[in-house]
Amino acid sequence: TSVTLKLVVVGDKMVGKTSIINRYFHNKFSNKYIEEIWLKVTNKKVKLTLDDNNEVLINFFVYDLASEETFEEYFKPFSEGANGILIVFDLSRINTFESVDDWIRKLKAISTDKVIRNSVLIGAKSDLSELRELNSEKGIEKANELNLIQYIETSAKNDEQIAEIFE
Repeated sequence: TSVTLKLVVVGDKMVGKTSIINRYFHNKFSNKYIEEIWLKVTNKKVKLTLDDNNEVLINFFVYDLASEETFEEYFKPFSEGANGILIVFDLSRINTFESVDDWIRKLKAISTDKVIRNSVLIGAKSDLSELRELNSEKGIEKANELNLIQYIETSAKNDEQIAEIFE
């Protein structure tokens, strides 16, 4: 069996969106911040074994929208047919967590409820524990409040909980 899934990644600048994508799709991590062009599309085929031991081939397409400034202009055309959204914030910068509500508001204005309900809230940079500005409970509460399917804390640097985002 084969399935194509399209995910769109959103969040403030420098929260780790591209690092998460690069870690999962290319098994690479860099500490250097490189501002992406307004859109980067990444593709990978992954074979997963289901609970009933059947295998499914998933053809992932991930759309990384790099900048808040271009979001409203480009999100709608590039989110057409999306199966879900990854909403990323930085655990060491509380202002990026506070922006989650703004991202949801923007998403609701230009996307379907189904796509929003199939979204995952991601607290990135869990390896920066000494700089952490909020606890896990806040992320869980926010995901529940927004009716998102999951909250995950990740570290692209340490390759922690990255695969779980996509499984």
